[in-house]
Formats: sequence, structure tokens, C-alpha cells
Amino acid sequence: MLEHNGISQAYKDFTQADLVDPAVRAFEEHRQEFIELMREIRKKNPLISPTELQKQAEYEMITR
Repeated sequence: MLEHNGISQAYKDFTQADLVDPAVRAFEEHRQEFIELMREIRKKNPLISPTELQKQAEYEMITR
């Protein structure tokens, strides 16, 4: 999805830049990890509500 419109490439370029603040880089890396985790949960349970999906993703991020 994101790869088709260039956002993924822009993200990769952004995170690899030497001038990016480490806090911003860490935030973006965690955000991408959270999004990927939500996709995995959604694949396993396509009928899950958005609220429950977020709760499960948050729980899994904390327990990692």
C-alpha cells in the first residue's frame, strides 16, 4: 500500500539521514513497528474492532 505512493521510500530516506534528531528517528521507528504489529493482528483477526485492535497492539508492544 504505502510502497506504491513513495511514502515508504521517503520514510527510509528520512530515517537514514544523518541530520535527523535521534528522538524523531526513534519515534518514527516505533510508529512503523506499531503499524506493522496492527497489520499482523488484523490479518489474524479481520473482524476485530478498531478499539480492540489498538488495545492488543499496545499490549504486545509493551510485552516485547
